[in-house]
Amino acid sequence: MLYSFGVVIFEHCVLCNDSYEYSICYFAPRDIYDIVVINKKEGHIEYFETTHQLNNTYLSYFNLINGESVLDNDGNKLVCRSHSVEYTL
Repeated sequence: MLYSFGVVIFEHCVLCNDSYEYSICYFAPRDIYDIVVINKKEGHIEYFETTHQLNNTYLSYFNLINGESVLDNDGNKLVCRSHSVEYTL
């Protein structure tokens, strides 16, 4: 509903399991998403992308709320650890 009023500035979702951490950020003023996947076991960034549209997989991750979970493409459980929205009135 906040999006319909044009007040969202930033939205951020973090999902993780023992092996990976996914960070998906939406920056409304530029209408872009940043996607970062960190390999926690090896301690490096596995994947980074800036895009104007999320694919179906990342969109399903981004739509989770704190505490919800989803299976990734390999059948591993990812848990949403944080989902926040920054907005202005």
